Amino acid sequence: ETEAAIEELTSFTMVQPNSIQGFIQLGKAQLRAGKLGAAEQSFKTALALQPNHPDALNNLGVLQLHRQRVAAAMQSFNQVITHHPQYAPAYYNAAVVSHQHLKNQALALKRYQEYLALEPAPARSAEVAALTQRLQQDARPPTAADPKLVAVAGKSPQTPSPRRSATPTATNQAVRPA
Repeated sequence: ETEAAIEELTSFTMVQPNSIQGFIQLGKAQLRAGKLGAAEQSFKTALALQPNHPDALNNLGVLQLHRQRVAAAMQSFNQVITHHPQYAPAYYNAAVVSHQHLKNQALALKRYQEYLALEPAPARSAEVAALTQRLQQDARPPTAADPKLVAVAGKSPQTPSPRRSATPTATNQAVRPA
């Protein structure tokens, strides 16, 4: 099915060489098929036709992440955010990359909050709101008054071991193409 889509989209882009959406869809199909070099070329062709196109940049960022180019992926997502501040997938992807790959909880929290502030509410708002709340709680330092701390005579209070929860975490989130 993916190979047939690639063939059809390749034919389409040959007939319509100025079709930005044609190249983006071709790149997405190539990415799904694991043809990273071809997908990168398709996204770059779309960007040559329209620099800073949000779908092309976002998908290029996803591809860069597949290639373990974390800094380049973040640069792509941030470029989308700069030029298209209402483009929700870039905020989500930048947050996930910040959380999972860069281990920068503060930046992840900032990007998740920016995602939640978008109007209209993005599709994954409820899931991201729960995750944001958990990140905010994790960011707070424990206090002596915290009932979760256990004090044993002669020993310092210790934080409880992490709990598993049904709330999605960024560690099981995936960066999403647009």
